[in-house]
Amino acid sequence: MEEGQSLFTDIPYLDPSQVQQGLQEQQDVTNARSLRLGAGATAIHGDQSGLWLGADKFLDAPFSVDMNGNMTATNVIINGSSISNEHIFGSGIDGTATLDGSATVGWASKSGSVYTLTKDAFLDTLTINVGVTLKTGGYRLFVKNTLTNNGAIHWNGEKGTDGLRGFVRDPGAGGTAGPALASQSLYGSVAGKAGSAGGQGDYSGSGGAGKAGTAGVTGNNVSNSFASAFSGASGAGGKGGDAGYNGTPLAFDGGNGGAGGASGVLSSASKIRPYCIQFAVEMFDKAAATALAYLTYYAGYGGAGGGGGGASGYYYGVSPGGGGGGGGGSGSGGGTLVICARNIVNNGTIQSGGGGGGGGGRGGAGGIIVLIYGSLTGTGTVSVAGGASGTGGLGGAGGLSALNRGWTSPPAPWNCLDGQAGADGVSPADGADGIIIELQV
Repeated sequence: MEEGQSLFTDIPYLDPSQVQQGLQEQQDVTNARSLRLGAGATAIHGDQSGLWLGADKFLDAPFSVDMNGNMTATNVIINGSSISNEHIFGSGIDGTATLDGSATVGWASKSGSVYTLTKDAFLDTLTINVGVTLKTGGYRLFVKNTLTNNGAIHWNGEKGTDGLRGFVRDPGAGGTAGPALASQSLYGSVAGKAGSAGGQGDYSGSGGAGKAGTAGVTGNNVSNSFASAFSGASGAGGKGGDAGYNGTPLAFDGGNGGAGGASGVLSSASKIRPYCIQFAVEMFDKAAATALAYLTYYAGYGGAGGGGGGASGYYYGVSPGGGGGGGGGSGSGGGTLVICARNIVNNGTIQSGGGGGGGGGRGGAGGIIVLIYGSLTGTGTVSVAGGASGTGGLGGAGGLSALNRGWTSPPAPWNCLDGQAGADGVSPADGADGIIIELQV
C-alpha cells in the first residue's frame, strides 16, 4: 500500500475474505497518514489530528481525541451518570437579552437602570450595557453562550447608619445595623450589629461611662459549611469612651473627658481556587434534602460610642459635661454570587462587597463570588472587598466650672478649670475581604 493511501474506504464490514484484499490478518499499518472505517456519519476517522467520528473533518466532529489526549464530547456517561456542560452553563431557556435600562425581562425586576433577579436565570446570551446594574439578589446566573458585562453585576452588603449626636445629659444613641441579605437559591448574609450609645456627662457627680460596643455575630453556618474552614469570625465591638472625671473638691477643677473606645479584631479570609467540577457545582446547591456543603459568611460588629464629657467643677458647676455621640452600626456582609457562563467578557465590575459601617462601625466582610466559565476575558474587575469602616462617635463636651467663690463676701474670683471633653470613639479597621472561587471548565 502506498503512503497516504486510504485503507478500507467505505467498507462497512470486514470478514476474513475481505481482509485479504488489503492487509493480512494481524498485520500492522505503520506509515498510513489517514484511516477511515465505515461510511458516512458512522465512519471512524484517524489522521495526524487524532481520532474522531460523526463528521468528515476533525474540527467538526462531535467526538474527537487529539494526539495530546484532549477529548471533545457532547456528553460523557460515567457509572450511569451524565456529565455535560449543559448542566453547568444552563439550558438557555430564558433566551437572549440586552439590559440597557429600558428593556424589561421576565426573570428580573427593574428600577431605573438597576435590574434585580427574581429567579435563577438561564440565558442563552446576555449583554449588560454601560451604566446598567444587575443585582443578583441571591439567585444564580447561567449563560449558555456569552455573558458580556459592560456595567455592574453585584450583591453587596448593606450599610450601617451613623450614631446620633450627644447632648447635655443626653448621650447619643448608637446607629442601626446594616440589614441582612435574604437567602434565595443561594445563602445571603447576616445583619451587622447596632452601635453603642455614648457616655453621659454630668455636674460634679459622676460622669457616665461610655457603653461597650456590642459583639459581632458569626454567619449562620450549617452542616458541612465550606466557609467555616477558610474565613475568620467577627471580633467584639470596641469599648465606648470612659466616664469623665469629677471635679475635685480641693481644686474645684473639672474632670478629664473619657477615652474613646478601641476597635475589635476580625481576621482576614483566605481565597481558594478549586479545580474540580463536582466541588464547584455542589458547594452552592441549597437543596435541603441533601447533605451538600454550603457557603455562608460573616457580618461586622457595632461601633464604639464616644466618651462622656468631663464633669464640671465641684459644687459650683455652671453646666454639666455633654453626652458622647453614639457609635455607628456595622455593615452586613456581602452575599454569595454565582455566575456560570461558557464565555465571560467582563469589561465592568463583578462585586460582592461588605456594607460600609456607620460612624465607628466596622464594615461588613466581603462576600463570596463563584465564577465557572470556559473563558474569562476583558478589562473589568472582580471584587469581594470588605466594607469601609466609619469614624468613631464624638466625645461629649466638658462641663463649665464655677468662676467665683459665692460663699465669700464679696465673692472672690476663683478660676477653676472646666471639665475636659470626652475622647472620640476609635474607628475600627475595614471589613475583611471575602472569597473568590474560579473554575475554568
